Amino acid sequence: MNDQKASMVIVGMVAVVAAVAILILLSGSLGLSSDVSGQALKVKPVTLDKDKDGMPVAWEKKYGLDPTKDDSADDIDGDGLTNLLEYKAGTNPTDADTDDDGLSDYEEVVMGTDPFDADMDDDGLSDYEEEVVYGTEINDADTDDDGLSDYEEVVMGTDPFDADM
Repeated sequence: MNDQKASMVIVGMVAVVAAVAILILLSGSLGLSSDVSGQALKVKPVTLDKDKDGMPVAWEKKYGLDPTKDDSADDIDGDGLTNLLEYKAGTNPTDADTDDDGLSDYEEVVMGTDPFDADMDDDGLSDYEEEVVYGTEINDADTDDDGLSDYEEVVMGTDPFDADM
């Protein structure tokens, strides 16, 4: 291959790389996403938010909110989380306790527990029972590390804070 042809090939390759880079940069504003490993551009659905309140129309309709008015600051279930915070957390804005464990979604978000898991450590005691009733660790099935779960200790009448074995 002569120098002129090699130069033309290089220029062509640079042009292709530049075009791909421009498409990748513009992809966010065009509703596209890029898969750099496969060099493919895919159309990504655009999330509509007619009232510009930060919550998509489909989500607002799903929970009976008004997609034509800014109701992001409302708290229709009274749990302490605004509709916008419920959307961001993925919780149900019409149910104050999405996982039905006795702790409100607000309490779970503030405490850093999972509002979708009623028993974070799977020991048989709900997060509410651990936090409010017994004071045991929500994220540790065996608070005193004695081999008996907190639930077993409560059922047996032993102290989940005092190693029994």
